[in-house]
Amino acid sequence: CKSRNGVILGYKVTQVTILNCVSTRNIAGTYGAALSIKMVKQGLIIGSYFVKNRALYGGAVNVHNSAMFVINSTFVLNVADDDGGALNIFASATFVSIDNVYINNNAHGSGGGIKNEMSEYGTIYECLVYGNLATNAGGGISIEDTVNIRLVYARVINNRANMAGGVYIFTFNYVLSVMNIYQENLASSMGGALWMENGNVKLQPTVLLLYNSFHGNTAENDATAMYIKFVDLLNIYRIIVNLKKNNTI
Repeated sequence: CKSRNGVILGYKVTQVTILNCVSTRNIAGTYGAALSIKMVKQGLIIGSYFVKNRALYGGAVNVHNSAMFVINSTFVLNVADDDGGALNIFASATFVSIDNVYINNNAHGSGGGIKNEMSEYGTIYECLVYGNLATNAGGGISIEDTVNIRLVYARVINNRANMAGGVYIFTFNYVLSVMNIYQENLASSMGGALWMENGNVKLQPTVLLLYNSFHGNTAENDATAMYIKFVDLLNIYRIIVNLKKNNTI
């Protein structure tokens, strides 16, 4: 399918599937210029392209209280005037999975590529998150108030934000980061590549960092590679930090 100057809406249905679609230059005043779904049992985006769409939340796609699977798709030059340049995911109580997706977008709030907030599970697998920009936090990805988070085989490269040029994670129970590459990301304050902070004293969060690489990331204040705060259990195993360019953790 091809979509231009229109939006696909899904509300209180069992399934919404977007297969091999091209969506360009759509504009929405509030949510998801190309696709907006709410209270959908399962949303699927497969083999699709989203280019130069613009909305307040979720420049291309907005997901509210729905399970969402995004597979083998591309998001380029989409803009959110607030959060989630490509995808804005909010209160998805079941499962969010983003698999083998290319993301290059812009948000004037948080999550230049992806903003995921108040979800039960979030998985990002084999994605290229490249050249995204956020004014606030998480140039590539911003994840807040999400219980279980998994980033596996992702390449987070050349993203920019005030806090956490690459990935911003705030208030969580469990983070697993495996075989990811964080490279050439820039934060204006702290956390050039990765920022993880627990904002809920009732939680006892666990972070597992396994076989990750950090190269050439920059933070203008401190913690050019990683900024980690208020974590109960932190396990770091076999990470590579290029000390010539990544100075502090």
